[in-house]
Amino acid sequence: MARSLSTWLELREGEGARTSRLFAFIFLMTTAVVFSRSAQRELFLTAYPRSAIPDAFLWSSAALMVASLAVSAAAERLALVRLMGWLLGGISAALLGVFFAARAWPTAGPMLVFVTVEVLTSLMLGQAWAVASEAIDVRSAKRLLPLIGVGAGLAWTLGGFAVGPLAKGLGPASLLVFAVGALLGTFALLQVVARNDLVEAPRPQRAQGFVAGLVSGLRYLATEPLTRVLAAIITIEL
Repeated sequence: MARSLSTWLELREGEGARTSRLFAFIFLMTTAVVFSRSAQRELFLTAYPRSAIPDAFLWSSAALMVASLAVSAAAERLALVRLMGWLLGGISAALLGVFFAARAWPTAGPMLVFVTVEVLTSLMLGQAWAVASEAIDVRSAKRLLPLIGVGAGLAWTLGGFAVGPLAKGLGPASLLVFAVGALLGTFALLQVVARNDLVEAPRPQRAQGFVAGLVSGLRYLATEPLTRVLAAIITIEL
């Protein structure tokens, strides 16, 4: 049956296991996004009127710009897996922090949740898809990326069914804790993917400053064809 499925999906030898690992990696990462963004929406609309949404997006856009610049510069100095691991750890800690903030400060907490979730999930989506693209070659990307992307769609579907009962029974803030659980699973799968599917060359230790690293990172994003395809996928998810 596995062979028939591989034939139907046009998977070559060795691609089935790799695609399954990346599918699960993207599924868990997207599940964390679904839980955190559902908590973001419920908490914010409970504390603020809809007219406050543009202000929240304004703050989020400013914070995302600063965070993106920092990550672009860090990408020049850190290996991809290490950068993704640090991001997953930092995002998990931040989500736990805003979980307690939402409980402690019913007025200011939801705004902090909104901005934090908007910024961190956007960064995480970009880096997770960068890991997926690094694990496959350019020739197979056209076949495998859509299959891996089904994991994201499945996470949105199943997560959408789960968030309602969970928020109703445990409160919307509890979804942030479930998101952290999904991130821990994502981190574990990252190690499996790194061990089996990624062969990263050591990054050269170049003596360049923050601005030079930023420019180099942005140049790579603009010139690498596969990253432009991934940017389209990420934009659709957002």
